[in-house]
Amino acid sequence: MRSRVIFLAVPARWRRWLGFYGLSLAGLSVLTCQWVAGIDDRTIYDAAITPDGANPCARAAVPDAPPLTTSSSTDSVTLLAALSSVAFGDTDAGPFYGFNLDKECTCPGPDSCQRGGVQAKACDDPGGIDNYARRIFETVNLFTPLITEQKLNDALTSGLSGVLIQVSSYNGKADDGEVTVTVFASLGFENYPTPPKFDGTDHWKIEQDTAAGQFSTTNAYVANYQLVASLSFPIIIGSAVTQPVRIQLDAGLITAKLDMTDASYGKMTNGILGGRWDPAKFLPSLQSVPDPINDGGHLCGDSGTYQELKAIICSNTDVNASPANDGTGLCNSVSMGLGFEAVPALEGSILPTPVSSTPCGPTWSDKCM
Repeated sequence: MRSRVIFLAVPARWRRWLGFYGLSLAGLSVLTCQWVAGIDDRTIYDAAITPDGANPCARAAVPDAPPLTTSSSTDSVTLLAALSSVAFGDTDAGPFYGFNLDKECTCPGPDSCQRGGVQAKACDDPGGIDNYARRIFETVNLFTPLITEQKLNDALTSGLSGVLIQVSSYNGKADDGEVTVTVFASLGFENYPTPPKFDGTDHWKIEQDTAAGQFSTTNAYVANYQLVASLSFPIIIGSAVTQPVRIQLDAGLITAKLDMTDASYGKMTNGILGGRWDPAKFLPSLQSVPDPINDGGHLCGDSGTYQELKAIICSNTDVNASPANDGTGLCNSVSMGLGFEAVPALEGSILPTPVSSTPCGPTWSDKCM
């Protein structure tokens, strides 16, 4: 086992601020290339490598799909669960949440995407796990607590915002070779500011843009009560009464253990979700956040704080936006992973995304050049 030092690109003004408090970002050391998780269609192995141990990145970290004969068109069990907690993990000591999205153990292995200029190689977490969004958050949060584990958990437990995961066309048994998984972004608990009980009776408001099942897949299965689903999906931090930040993860994966016992029917435990966050979706989503440096401003447009934050994000992309371009495409997206727990829930009213989420205007956009 070897360790590597990674350097996150940080703008000069932030480096000076961090240096004043004696904080160093240069020593983010990671162990590399243990047995690893990869993403494919229904068999989770590295393409072009057989799972015979020849390459450590070929090993599966999720169960294989059971035979399709375990599934039936008459399967009718539907589960709906609301995220009750999330975990970011920690770059220095773990735990490490996410997946080997690009099927490489970068450092000492090769990059899975092409870098330009002097952009440094982006080393994976142990096991080849791709989660550079966490590293970006850690860097930014040293300067100002923008997106933190505590903030997201506070939003969930207070009912301020949420995420709903639905499993349908399920047989309710240990194995089902094909189920449908749908993700709904939630604008909060129906009775907010009263906090949710997380006992299966809570109704959660659904964001209109996700209400019709736009983020749904049949490329999902259950193996020994372990849910595995490949799809793109949104996460909302904030709600209709604050400034919602929308995290749009593409080409993602969700895994979780389904608890089908009477006392906890439909609860999801030991969950992990991950995917690729395109800066063209990442950057505009930050505009709802008040500028922590300039009163009355927001993180968009000509804001100096926003421009420096953009520089951090764009300097630390580590994967391509599409799995089809892994190995050949540009490093133009940011990987992300979260641990989660979810409890049974009910659908509430359907609401449009609030206008407060677009202070720079509904058509304002930005991307890395």
